[in-house]
Amino acid sequence: MTVICMTLFLKRTISADDPLFVICDMSGNETYRVSYAPGRIFSQQRLSVTDAQGRTAVRIRRLPIAGSCTYALRMGKKRVTFVNIITAKGVYSHFYGINYHIRGAIAAKSFDVIDVDKTLVLSHRRHSGYCELDIADGADELFCVAVSVCANMMNIIEKTALQAV
Repeated sequence: MTVICMTLFLKRTISADDPLFVICDMSGNETYRVSYAPGRIFSQQRLSVTDAQGRTAVRIRRLPIAGSCTYALRMGKKRVTFVNIITAKGVYSHFYGINYHIRGAIAAKSFDVIDVDKTLVLSHRRHSGYCELDIADGADELFCVAVSVCANMMNIIEKTALQAV
């Protein structure tokens, strides 16, 4: 049984002036904000995760690779590439630069990130209006926040009746 170190809540904002996402802790205190990186030509492809003090904690860049949703994550000196290949049979996700794997339905926003020895790193569950992030180790907090943001940025039509044939 895995002991959960912390629980965070990710909520998407809809106002153009607000950040894309706000991440809060169990007490409702805002811990992170996710917004488009300022001053870039292609700013829609770059995201910045800032902490409560306004310091950039994670940089996320979406790579324009056809047939996939690929993200380059930079957390200080640590770099990870998160690749999601969308097919008719589902979404296949892979990490490069870290030995973690996705278990569950990333398209439905209910998935786990596990280590190679099947140890839980992150449990991501979608609820009505927000997502719950259960993080097993505080050292993986920034990585878990970044992966959750990327998973919620993927434009996937979840109802098969609305998908193009």
